[in-house]
Amino acid sequence: MARRAIFFSAQCDECAHRLGGYQRIDPALDAVWDVLIRNPYALPRVESDWYSARYISTKPFRGVPALVWTIEIQENGDVLIDHVEEFEDY
Repeated sequence: MARRAIFFSAQCDECAHRLGGYQRIDPALDAVWDVLIRNPYALPRVESDWYSARYISTKPFRGVPALVWTIEIQENGDVLIDHVEEFEDY
């Protein structure tokens, strides 16, 4: 199996900065990193007439609030993590 690349968008960079930076929030992705690499298609998807994305929701963990991350799977199979925000409905 070819390795897929995982990238963070500039928009996600800005969102992460507002949440205290990647150093603070990256541990929230540790549990799903394997899914992002092996089978991001297994993640739930939200669709509307204007938007379609897969997402990851994480629980609060060691001072990191519950988060929701949106991802896009590129045509070549690479994953773009496009957005992250606090999951206030958790």
